[in-house]
Amino acid sequence: MHFELKYGDGSLPLDLDPSRILSVVLPNTRSTLGDARNAVRKALAQPEGTEPLLEMLIDRKPKKLVIIVNDITRPTPYSILMPALVEVIEKAGIPDENVTILIATGIHDLHTYEQNLLVYGEEICSRFKIISHDASDSSMLSYKGKLPSGYDFWLNRIVDEADFLITIGVVMPHYFAGFSGGRKSILPGVVGKQTVERNHARMVEIMDNLPPIRENPISLEMIHAARIAGVDFILNVVVDEGENVVEVVAGDLEKAWYKAVDVSQEMYMI
Repeated sequence: MHFELKYGDGSLPLDLDPSRILSVVLPNTRSTLGDARNAVRKALAQPEGTEPLLEMLIDRKPKKLVIIVNDITRPTPYSILMPALVEVIEKAGIPDENVTILIATGIHDLHTYEQNLLVYGEEICSRFKIISHDASDSSMLSYKGKLPSGYDFWLNRIVDEADFLITIGVVMPHYFAGFSGGRKSILPGVVGKQTVERNHARMVEIMDNLPPIRENPISLEMIHAARIAGVDFILNVVVDEGENVVEVVAGDLEKAWYKAVDVSQEMYMI
C-alpha cells in the first residue's frame, strides 16, 4: 500500500505491506468556513469574554500596540487573518508606526526578510515593523519573577513594554502542552532561552499520561505566564488537515482559546 507523507512543502513516499496495516486513522471532518475573512471580522466584532476589539483600541489608544505572530513552522493563515485585523486597527485611528509585529520564534531560528514576505505578505512587511524574538539576547529580556513551578520567567522586553497586546495563533494538538495557540504565543514563544528549556523539561512529568487540557500543569503555567505578560486579546483559528479554516475565535486569552481547543479536540483526538 502506497502513502504520501507530508514533509515540508512536499511529501515523502512510503510503501507498506498491506498485511501489516491494522487500520488507518484519519481526523474527523468538519465543514470549512465559506467566507473565512468575514468570519474573522465577525469574531473580532463579537469576541469571547471581552469587548469588541475596535472598542478596546479606541478606549485604550495604544502607543505601543504589539501583535505576536507565529513563525514559519506553524500553518497560520495570515492572508486571511491580517486584513481584518488591520482594518480594525485603521478604524481605531492607530498609526502604523505605533504597531510592532513580534514573531514568536521561541528558540527556533530568527526569520529572514524573505520568510517574512512568504508568511505575512508584502503589504504587512512594508507597513509595519516586524521583529523576530531572540531568546538568547539577554538585552531584550525583562525578568518577571518566578513561575509557579519555581523557574525564572524572562519575557521579551517589547512585550513587557507594550500598552496593548494581541496574539495570533493556530490551535492544534501538541504532544505535551495539549494544544498549541493561545498562551503558547507567550510561553514558549517570546520568553528567554532558559525559560523555554525549563518549560520543555517538564514534559517528563506527564509524557506517560497526558492530562486533560484544563488540568495539564504545563498548559496552566503557560496561561499564568501569559496573564503576567498582559495579553489583552487573542485571535486564533482551527484548521483541517488541508490547512483550511474551520473555526475562528477571538477575545479573552482563556475563553476564546478553550473554545478553539474544544473544536480541535473534536477533530483530531480519538
